[in-house]
Amino acid sequence: AGMIATVLFSLTVFGEGTATVTPVNDVYTAENAEELIWLLGNLGTESVPLSATIKLANNIDAEGKLPMVTKTFTGVFDGNGKTISGMTNPLFSQFNGTAKNLTLRGKIDATPAQGTEKTPKIASFALNTFGATLTNVVSYVDITVKKDVFYAGGLVGAAFNKGAFNGCEYHGEMTAVWGKESGAIGGILAYYRPEGVTVSFENCYFGGKIAVTGGVANTKLPIGGILGKSASAVASFADCVSNGTISSAITAGEDYVGGILGIGESNQNSIEFCSNKSHITAVKNAGGIVGAIKANTKIISCTNHGDLTAEKVGEFCGSGKGYTFTAFTSYDKNILYRAFDVTHMIENGKNAIGVILGNGFYNC
Repeated sequence: AGMIATVLFSLTVFGEGTATVTPVNDVYTAENAEELIWLLGNLGTESVPLSATIKLANNIDAEGKLPMVTKTFTGVFDGNGKTISGMTNPLFSQFNGTAKNLTLRGKIDATPAQGTEKTPKIASFALNTFGATLTNVVSYVDITVKKDVFYAGGLVGAAFNKGAFNGCEYHGEMTAVWGKESGAIGGILAYYRPEGVTVSFENCYFGGKIAVTGGVANTKLPIGGILGKSASAVASFADCVSNGTISSAITAGEDYVGGILGIGESNQNSIEFCSNKSHITAVKNAGGIVGAIKANTKIISCTNHGDLTAEKVGEFCGSGKGYTFTAFTSYDKNILYRAFDVTHMIENGKNAIGVILGNGFYNC
């Protein structure tokens, strides 16, 4: 359930073309756009199995001609440090394999064209993943999100079962006019919901821009620089950085905006050694690390350097309860501090500042 993807854009179906690729040592290598189009168009046939290893030999300009793979891919997509430009739709509908060392560039306009799934999604790499691993996958793809979309992710729309994102980055601009009561937006991943398993984010980076308007009466919209929403599942973050701009100006409902995570609804989420430098503007809730927390979450050795504007603002968590901050600090890695703007308190003449220090754990 929930594995069938919806096409949310005008998709041109390309023929098999004249190019063919013969595997060498079980690796299918694409030298140019025509060969990559042939490989993606023939996945799941006798020519190219869904468990294949596909590798890029050169940078490829897709010119808007790459088909989205609608079958479930379980193999390896090796970008080999190369770039696919001219992206106008995601590469995969359902990606259950391994992707690495790939950069994506282009522009996706998520205008609903067809599909009846209750939770339409949009992303630059894959609409859905199931137990996938993405390593050093970087996207500069700009995404326009229309009102029918539930989950919008810079790289992936929704992840099911365990998954891992290592060294992944989003630098594009995501513009959304929100028209749903629920859903989520995330710089790397929008939504994660299995039970009893963990999705991990290590050394991930958000350097793009997310701007949201719209909203309906009962909208509850989480937005995160790395992950939008963790629901009934465990999410762990380590050494992630948010350094872009996140703005929510919904005119109805409630938003939960965080530099790393929009909202955490599951027990045992952990966020360690992460930093927010993003400028965050929300209507209701804004947190440097998490927009809102509804269950036990550990925030350990994290820092916030970004500007926060909202009705409820928290340096680390915008709203909620059940979270603990900084159990132990590795001082050889992070020195924690808090910054306070006291400009409005300064008067002409002499001023005095006082500080009260607690009796810390190491007090000798």
